[in-house]
Amino acid sequence: MMLADSTPSANTIWLAIIAIFSVLSNIATVGIFMASLRKTRAEITFGFDPVNKKDFESERSDNAKTHLEIFHEINRIKAENLEMTREIGEITNKTLAALANAQKILR
Repeated sequence: MMLADSTPSANTIWLAIIAIFSVLSNIATVGIFMASLRKTRAEITFGFDPVNKKDFESERSDNAKTHLEIFHEINRIKAENLEMTREIGEITNKTLAALANAQKILR
């Protein structure tokens, strides 16, 4: 084997350079990805001034009263609905009984 036979051709050198750049670009891509995963410190700011405890308790009390009023209104509507359902049931039963009696008379 001669020394001239072991020297790389121009194509081999270019392929080696392309392979090296390919590996370096993959390393850079992974580095950029890992850098993007680092958590940044978040700072929370309020766009308003927090209320004092007295105002907060007052608002909370008002909300509790409103919720209680809504709850009572819902229960009142449910009771009315139950009463109307009973009345509809009675009317339906009377109507069906009248139809049954009418059929008996016609026979």
